[in-house]
Amino acid sequence: MNGAKSLDVRLYGERLGVVEQDAKGRVSFAYDTDAMRGDMRIPLSISMPMGTPTYSPSTIVPFLEGLLPDNQDVREQWAIKFGVSPRNAFALLAHIGRDCAGAVEFLHDGELDFGGGTVPLSDADIATRLRNLVKDPSGWLVSGERWSLAGAQSKFTLVRRKDGKWAEAVGSEPSTHIVKPGISDYRDQALIEHVSMRTAGSVGLRVAKTEYMDFDGATALVVTRFDRRRARDGSVVRVHQEDTCQALAVYPRRKYEASKGPTAADIARVLRDNSTDGEGDVWEFTQALVYNYLIGAPDAHAKNYSVMLAPGLTRITPLYDVASALAYEAKGDSEIDQAAMSIGGRRRFGTVHGRHWDRLARQLKVDQARLRDEIQRQAEMIPAVFAHEIDRDDATELRARLMPKLEHLCAATVTQLRD
Repeated sequence: MNGAKSLDVRLYGERLGVVEQDAKGRVSFAYDTDAMRGDMRIPLSISMPMGTPTYSPSTIVPFLEGLLPDNQDVREQWAIKFGVSPRNAFALLAHIGRDCAGAVEFLHDGELDFGGGTVPLSDADIATRLRNLVKDPSGWLVSGERWSLAGAQSKFTLVRRKDGKWAEAVGSEPSTHIVKPGISDYRDQALIEHVSMRTAGSVGLRVAKTEYMDFDGATALVVTRFDRRRARDGSVVRVHQEDTCQALAVYPRRKYEASKGPTAADIARVLRDNSTDGEGDVWEFTQALVYNYLIGAPDAHAKNYSVMLAPGLTRITPLYDVASALAYEAKGDSEIDQAAMSIGGRRRFGTVHGRHWDRLARQLKVDQARLRDEIQRQAEMIPAVFAHEIDRDDATELRARLMPKLEHLCAATVTQLRD
């Protein structure tokens, strides 16, 4: 495996093409002729349409990097474990590319029918893993796992079996859930993400399903993967998706607009040009921008918006990784008091006025009056719903830290909208 220079790329269970790395380390991707002529014709990425047979490093490498963790400590551990360079996305995926985000799988020649299975886990087993992850945030993988997920937060995957019990995916078995203990430096972060997600759903946005669960005394956020579906026979089916950095062939390190990454207008253009419901998806994205601003969520960068690529359907995915940071104080060069994407040229929460929202509307090519109505609608609903969701978990101390700032931001935004 260490000497592998090509990987078969499988999508929806079918061979799509080959990723190759030459002697100089250059990576390329080529579609199979049969895949380009087939009925399904789903590309690996919007950035790599099937009309072009091969793609150079400038396009394929950002896509591969987007499947791997942003956490460099995690990549270092994986690199040591597999005896490869942490900077070599191809080499890492040769070892852990059997269960990635979306429906893509990276397998060695002859492994297209590689088997998989599950290993039952008790709540105590999961609790041990959560506690170990809190102690060592880079310890994402354990022995036998072959999955990869993007992002900076510590996490691992699980399978919820048909009987409702938990298990670990082995080999090419698809996982069904993502488990996150939260960011240890930010108290109650996992709970805040759960509350933020549930509130988004209650105010009318499509969101991934989350649960805040206790595993033998260890709490965690459990996210149902929207890139997985249950077939009629009970088996788990992968659904392809990519984040908007991948769709734009942008490296993950540039996921923030401040790092010269995608802007809101860039993402709106991708959706309008590629979605089967272009205008509808642009509006969903606009609603998400409003929501993330009103709850003070600073991490809504381009990797936290994704597009689903399924047979006959290209759509924006449900929202995920949405979390308010209003319970915390900004320190040093921290930007938790700013949005990841500018709103008409402004990023700091509480400083966006009506003229900035109007400028955003023009950039996104959405109706200004409709956007203003949406801001008012969400701002009026969010505080009560957010408080209700916090109260469901009896988080009195968190309520005291977060709710006054949330109420103020929503009220101030409505007032500034009229300026």
